[in-house]
Amino acid sequence: MRAPYDCPMRRALIALLFLASPAVCGGVPTGLTGWRTPQGIFLTWTETPTGPFAVWRGTAPGSLTILATLQRGQVGFMDMGVRRETPYVYALGTGAAPGTEFRVDGLAAPVRILAALVTTCSGLSPGGTYPADTQNYFYPGKDRHVQFFGYFFLEPWDPAVRTARLVWKDATGAVFSEYSHAITPKRVELAGGTVGQLLLPQAIGLKDTLPQNGQLRIPAGPGMCTVEAFLDDVPIAMSVFYLKEQARAATALPRTLPASDGSPAPAPAAAPLP
Repeated sequence: MRAPYDCPMRRALIALLFLASPAVCGGVPTGLTGWRTPQGIFLTWTETPTGPFAVWRGTAPGSLTILATLQRGQVGFMDMGVRRETPYVYALGTGAAPGTEFRVDGLAAPVRILAALVTTCSGLSPGGTYPADTQNYFYPGKDRHVQFFGYFFLEPWDPAVRTARLVWKDATGAVFSEYSHAITPKRVELAGGTVGQLLLPQAIGLKDTLPQNGQLRIPAGPGMCTVEAFLDDVPIAMSVFYLKEQARAATALPRTLPASDGSPAPAPAAAPLP
Protein backbone atom coordinates (compact mmCIF):
# COMPACT_ATOMS: atom_id res chain seq x y z
CA MET A 1 0.00 0.00 0.00
CA ARG A 2 1.42 3.42 -1.01
CA ALA A 3 1.97 6.01 1.71
CA PRO A 4 -0.64 8.78 1.54
CA TYR A 5 1.96 11.51 0.78
CA ASP A 6 4.37 9.45 -1.34
CA CYS A 7 3.51 10.31 -4.92
CA PRO A 8 5.54 11.31 -8.02
CA MET A 9 4.22 14.88 -7.96
CA ARG A 10 5.39 15.41 -4.33
CA ARG A 11 8.87 13.99 -5.05
CA ALA A 12 9.26 16.31 -8.06
CA LEU A 13 8.18 19.34 -5.99
CA ILE A 14 10.72 18.53 -3.24
CA ALA A 15 13.54 18.20 -5.81
CA LEU A 16 12.61 21.53 -7.41
CA LEU A 17 12.63 23.34 -4.06
CA PHE A 18 16.05 21.84 -3.19
CA LEU A 19 17.64 23.00 -6.44
CA ALA A 20 16.21 26.50 -6.04
CA SER A 21 17.33 26.93 -2.41
CA PRO A 22 20.18 29.45 -1.83
CA ALA A 23 23.48 28.28 -0.33
CA VAL A 24 23.51 28.27 3.42
CA CYS A 25 27.13 29.50 3.73
CA GLY A 26 28.92 32.04 1.53
CA GLY A 27 32.21 31.19 -0.14
CA VAL A 28 35.58 32.44 1.11
CA PRO A 29 38.12 34.35 -1.01
CA THR A 30 41.11 32.62 -2.61
CA GLY A 31 44.50 33.72 -3.89
CA LEU A 32 45.82 34.87 -0.50
CA THR A 33 49.14 36.74 -0.49
CA GLY A 34 50.86 39.16 1.89
CA TRP A 35 54.02 41.09 2.71
CA ARG A 36 55.62 43.03 5.53
CA THR A 37 55.33 46.82 5.80
CA PRO A 38 56.60 49.25 8.47
CA GLN A 39 53.12 49.05 10.07
CA GLY A 40 52.74 45.26 10.04
CA ILE A 41 51.81 42.49 7.59
CA PHE A 42 49.36 43.39 4.84
CA LEU A 43 47.18 40.61 3.43
CA THR A 44 45.19 40.67 0.21
CA TRP A 45 43.42 38.16 -2.04
CA THR A 46 42.34 37.83 -5.64
CA GLU A 47 38.79 36.46 -5.40
CA THR A 48 36.06 38.64 -3.88
CA PRO A 49 34.30 36.89 -0.99
CA THR A 50 30.59 36.13 -1.31
CA GLY A 51 29.87 36.18 2.39
CA PRO A 52 31.42 36.61 5.85
CA PHE A 53 34.76 34.84 6.30
CA ALA A 54 37.59 34.55 8.82
CA VAL A 55 41.31 35.38 8.77
CA TRP A 56 43.30 32.65 10.51
CA ARG A 57 46.86 33.10 11.84
CA GLY A 58 49.54 31.02 13.49
CA THR A 59 53.30 30.75 13.82
CA ALA A 60 53.52 27.22 12.39
CA PRO A 61 51.52 25.25 9.81
CA GLY A 62 48.50 23.45 11.23
CA SER A 63 48.30 25.57 14.40
CA LEU A 64 46.14 28.48 13.22
CA THR A 65 43.47 30.29 15.19
CA ILE A 66 40.96 32.93 14.11
CA LEU A 67 42.49 36.41 14.03
CA ALA A 68 39.55 38.41 12.65
CA THR A 69 36.11 37.97 11.06
CA LEU A 70 35.51 40.06 7.94
CA GLN A 71 32.46 40.87 5.90
CA ARG A 72 31.69 40.42 2.24
CA GLY A 73 33.47 42.84 -0.07
CA GLN A 74 36.62 43.38 2.02
CA VAL A 75 39.72 42.73 -0.08
CA GLY A 76 42.58 43.51 2.30
CA PHE A 77 43.62 43.30 5.96
CA MET A 78 46.52 44.79 7.96
CA ASP A 79 47.82 42.68 10.84
CA MET A 80 49.57 45.15 13.13
CA GLY A 81 50.12 42.77 16.05
CA VAL A 82 53.22 41.04 14.67
CA ARG A 83 56.84 40.71 15.73
CA ARG A 84 59.70 41.51 13.39
CA GLU A 85 61.65 38.24 13.80
CA THR A 86 58.64 35.87 13.94
CA PRO A 87 57.38 34.04 10.84
CA TYR A 88 53.59 33.82 10.46
CA VAL A 89 51.21 31.50 8.64
CA TYR A 90 47.86 32.86 7.42
CA ALA A 91 44.76 31.36 5.85
CA LEU A 92 41.27 32.46 4.89
CA GLY A 93 38.36 30.26 5.80
CA THR A 94 35.04 29.89 7.53
CA GLY A 95 34.54 30.17 11.26
CA ALA A 96 34.98 26.41 11.49
CA ALA A 97 38.13 25.72 9.47
CA PRO A 98 40.94 27.57 7.61
CA GLY A 99 41.70 27.20 3.92
CA THR A 100 45.03 27.14 2.06
CA GLU A 101 47.90 28.42 4.20
CA PHE A 102 50.31 31.24 3.23
CA ARG A 103 53.63 31.91 5.03
CA VAL A 104 55.26 35.29 5.68
CA ASP A 105 58.89 34.93 6.79
CA GLY A 106 60.38 36.77 9.74
CA LEU A 107 63.05 39.44 9.32
CA ALA A 108 66.57 39.44 10.71
CA ALA A 109 66.84 40.24 14.40
CA PRO A 110 67.86 43.83 15.22
CA VAL A 111 71.49 44.35 16.09
CA ARG A 112 73.55 47.03 17.78
CA ILE A 113 75.04 49.31 15.11
CA LEU A 114 78.33 51.09 15.78
CA ALA A 115 79.36 53.85 13.38
CA ALA A 116 83.12 53.71 12.91
CA LEU A 117 83.23 56.51 10.34
CA VAL A 118 80.53 58.61 8.67
CA THR A 119 81.59 61.49 6.45
CA THR A 120 81.36 63.19 3.07
CA CYS A 121 84.37 63.66 0.80
CA SER A 122 85.35 64.44 -2.76
CA GLY A 123 86.14 60.82 -3.62
CA LEU A 124 87.54 57.52 -2.36
CA SER A 125 91.10 56.28 -2.08
CA PRO A 126 92.34 53.69 -4.61
CA GLY A 127 90.33 50.53 -4.06
CA GLY A 128 87.31 52.44 -2.76
CA THR A 129 87.75 51.36 0.86
CA TYR A 130 88.49 54.72 2.49
CA PRO A 131 87.69 58.42 1.91
CA ALA A 132 90.30 60.44 0.03
CA ASP A 133 89.58 63.38 2.36
CA THR A 134 86.90 64.67 4.75
CA GLN A 135 85.68 67.57 2.67
CA ASN A 136 82.22 68.83 3.65
CA TYR A 137 81.80 71.94 1.46
CA PHE A 138 81.53 71.93 -2.31
CA TYR A 139 81.25 74.44 -5.15
CA PRO A 140 78.82 73.23 -7.83
CA GLY A 141 80.79 75.09 -10.51
CA LYS A 142 84.04 73.44 -9.45
CA ASP A 143 83.34 70.06 -7.81
CA ARG A 144 81.79 67.29 -9.89
CA HIS A 145 80.70 64.91 -7.10
CA VAL A 146 79.86 64.57 -3.43
CA GLN A 147 80.83 61.21 -1.97
CA PHE A 148 79.19 59.74 1.15
CA PHE A 149 81.13 57.12 3.11
CA GLY A 150 79.71 55.10 5.99
CA TYR A 151 81.65 52.41 7.87
CA PHE A 152 79.65 50.40 10.42
CA PHE A 153 80.02 47.45 12.78
CA LEU A 154 77.02 45.26 13.69
CA GLU A 155 76.98 43.17 16.84
CA PRO A 156 76.32 40.41 17.55
CA TRP A 157 77.46 38.78 14.33
CA ASP A 158 74.50 37.99 12.08
CA PRO A 159 75.03 36.91 8.44
CA ALA A 160 71.47 37.78 7.43
CA VAL A 161 71.05 39.97 4.35
CA ARG A 162 70.07 43.55 5.21
CA THR A 163 68.48 46.38 3.25
CA ALA A 164 70.50 49.61 3.16
CA ARG A 165 69.00 52.92 2.03
CA LEU A 166 70.57 56.36 1.53
CA VAL A 167 68.41 59.50 1.32
CA TRP A 168 69.91 62.80 0.14
CA LYS A 169 68.15 66.12 0.83
CA ASP A 170 69.18 69.54 -0.45
CA ALA A 171 69.14 72.91 1.32
CA THR A 172 65.37 73.21 0.76
CA GLY A 173 64.75 69.92 2.60
CA ALA A 174 63.60 68.15 -0.59
CA VAL A 175 64.83 64.67 -1.49
CA PHE A 176 66.92 64.71 -4.66
CA SER A 177 68.40 61.20 -4.44
CA GLU A 178 67.27 57.95 -2.79
CA TYR A 179 68.71 54.48 -3.28
CA SER A 180 68.07 51.08 -1.64
CA HIS A 181 69.91 47.82 -2.08
CA ALA A 182 70.47 44.47 -0.35
CA ILE A 183 73.77 44.11 1.48
CA THR A 184 75.41 41.18 3.28
CA PRO A 185 77.58 41.93 6.36
CA LYS A 186 81.20 40.83 6.21
CA ARG A 187 82.46 38.80 9.16
CA VAL A 188 85.25 40.52 11.12
CA GLU A 189 87.06 39.25 14.20
CA LEU A 190 87.76 41.94 16.81
CA ALA A 191 89.26 41.71 20.28
CA GLY A 192 85.79 41.89 21.81
CA GLY A 193 84.29 39.19 19.58
CA THR A 194 82.88 38.63 16.11
CA VAL A 195 81.01 41.49 14.43
CA GLY A 196 79.56 42.26 11.03
CA GLN A 197 81.11 44.96 8.86
CA LEU A 198 79.15 47.15 6.45
CA LEU A 199 80.49 49.74 4.01
CA LEU A 200 78.02 52.22 2.50
CA PRO A 201 79.76 54.38 -0.14
CA GLN A 202 77.67 56.38 -2.59
CA ALA A 203 78.18 59.46 -4.76
CA ILE A 204 75.89 62.08 -6.33
CA GLY A 205 76.74 64.50 -9.12
CA LEU A 206 76.83 68.30 -8.93
CA LYS A 207 77.10 68.86 -12.68
CA ASP A 208 75.44 65.70 -14.03
CA THR A 209 72.98 63.38 -12.30
CA LEU A 210 73.90 59.79 -11.46
CA PRO A 211 70.60 57.92 -12.03
CA GLN A 212 72.26 54.57 -11.29
CA ASN A 213 72.64 55.86 -7.71
CA GLY A 214 69.03 56.96 -7.44
CA GLN A 215 69.75 60.63 -8.17
CA LEU A 216 66.75 62.46 -9.62
CA ARG A 217 68.20 65.96 -10.12
CA ILE A 218 71.02 68.33 -9.21
CA PRO A 219 70.64 69.54 -5.59
CA ALA A 220 69.37 73.06 -5.04
CA GLY A 221 71.75 75.40 -3.24
CA PRO A 222 73.52 77.09 -1.66
CA GLY A 223 73.06 75.84 1.89
CA MET A 224 73.35 72.77 4.11
CA CYS A 225 72.43 69.37 2.64
CA THR A 226 72.01 66.06 4.49
CA VAL A 227 72.62 62.39 3.80
CA GLU A 228 70.72 59.93 6.00
CA ALA A 229 71.53 56.23 6.14
CA PHE A 230 68.95 53.54 7.00
CA LEU A 231 69.37 49.84 7.67
CA ASP A 232 66.17 47.77 7.45
CA ASP A 233 64.23 51.07 7.61
CA VAL A 234 65.95 52.04 10.88
CA PRO A 235 67.95 55.33 10.75
CA ILE A 236 71.59 54.64 11.68
CA ALA A 237 73.54 57.77 10.70
CA MET A 238 73.37 61.26 9.21
CA SER A 239 76.04 63.39 7.60
CA VAL A 240 75.93 67.00 6.38
CA PHE A 241 77.70 68.92 3.64
CA TYR A 242 77.45 72.45 2.33
CA LEU A 243 76.95 73.80 -1.17
CA LYS A 244 78.60 77.20 -1.63
CA GLU A 245 78.51 79.79 -4.34
CA GLN A 246 81.64 80.20 -6.40
CA ALA A 247 83.90 82.83 -4.85
CA ARG A 248 84.02 86.08 -6.86
CA ALA A 249 87.31 87.58 -8.00
CA ALA A 250 88.39 90.69 -6.05
CA THR A 251 88.06 94.03 -7.91
CA ALA A 252 91.33 96.02 -8.09
CA LEU A 253 91.14 99.54 -6.62
CA PRO A 254 91.97 102.41 -9.05
CA ARG A 255 95.29 104.09 -8.63
CA THR A 256 95.40 107.63 -7.18
CA LEU A 257 96.22 110.08 -10.01
CA PRO A 258 97.22 113.75 -9.45
CA ALA A 259 94.61 116.34 -10.33
CA SER A 260 95.20 118.58 -13.34
CA ASP A 261 95.81 121.60 -11.05
CA GLY A 262 98.53 119.73 -9.15
CA SER A 263 96.48 119.19 -5.97
CA PRO A 264 96.22 115.65 -4.59
CA ALA A 265 93.29 113.62 -5.91
CA PRO A 266 90.64 112.56 -3.38
CA ALA A 267 91.00 109.02 -2.04
CA PRO A 268 88.65 106.54 -3.67
CA ALA A 269 85.70 105.19 -1.71
CA ALA A 270 86.28 101.82 -0.05
CA ALA A 271 85.10 98.94 -2.24
CA PRO A 272 82.71 96.47 -0.55
CA LEU A 273 84.10 93.06 0.32
CA PRO A 274 83.20 90.32 -2.13
